[in-house]
Amino acid sequence: MDQNRVYYPRHIYFGHQLTAQVSIDEHSRFESLERNRVSNISLVVNSVGEVIILGIMIGILKAVKSDVSVENNTKAFNVLLAFSGGIWCSFPRQFT
Repeated sequence: MDQNRVYYPRHIYFGHQLTAQVSIDEHSRFESLERNRVSNISLVVNSVGEVIILGIMIGILKAVKSDVSVENNTKAFNVLLAFSGGIWCSFPRQFT
């Protein structure tokens, strides 16, 4: 087998059902593009989730009427801290 070529399923790389011999450079480029695609998808999902959470936080501020008095502002701050702490703790963590 040629050392500068790797076997890769052609239907994944080219959209066909055959197996092809793909160069290492082509495979590296394909792998890099796939990693970038996964990274971009995770960024979009993260951003959408963040916007939703910030919208909920604005709703909490409006519901508690934080702009009426200092007491309401303090109460809204406490509610927001509890909400954001609950959201932060609800996401699973991966320890490496």
